[in-house]
Amino acid sequence: MKDNTVYVIQEIPGTQTGNPKINIMGASKYGELKFLLPELSQIIFSPGPLIFKLRKLLKDFTAVRIIFLGDLFHSEQNNEWYLFESWVKKQNLEIILIEGNHDIIPKFKYNSIGVKILENLTEDNFYFTHLPIHKKDYFVFCGHIHPGVKLKGSGLQQMKMPCFFKSKNQLILPAFGGFTGLHILSPTKGVKVYITTGKEVMEMS
Repeated sequence: MKDNTVYVIQEIPGTQTGNPKINIMGASKYGELKFLLPELSQIIFSPGPLIFKLRKLLKDFTAVRIIFLGDLFHSEQNNEWYLFESWVKKQNLEIILIEGNHDIIPKFKYNSIGVKILENLTEDNFYFTHLPIHKKDYFVFCGHIHPGVKLKGSGLQQMKMPCFFKSKNQLILPAFGGFTGLHILSPTKGVKVYITTGKEVMEMS
């Protein structure tokens, strides 16, 4: 039997109140990884695929600014940071990180590569923050809980999908990264749900 083995299981998503989530970024430093996951699970340990997605989006859309809504890195500075740093230095746009409860890399590290760190951002009638809140007279963009919905087929089929969860004055965005887990939400009257497959976004009827 080998020592220093890390067993990775399906993580439990955090909650709106900020209860901690399991995160395996950098878990390899503790030993050999073994995965106990449902079949066809996809795992991303590096921001490389995420940066690839960003590059593609920036080719498809004209942007002058990127706003990350928190929890960009869950671990201390590591190899993934240097990949991110290299990507940032090649950009000609403003990059803002709204600080999340899991962002532990010091602010001066972000500032040194030109990334601005804010607790929140107000612009016109829009309010950008990490935790889902309601703010009078503003439409709130937020993240944190990794929203998802459960789809049921005519038989016994079930599927969980990430989604954009929109209420009257709030939009909770899905996690941009992989292996983040989902916090399943139940739509109520007046709420619109937009399922994302990673390639397209569809309104759930």
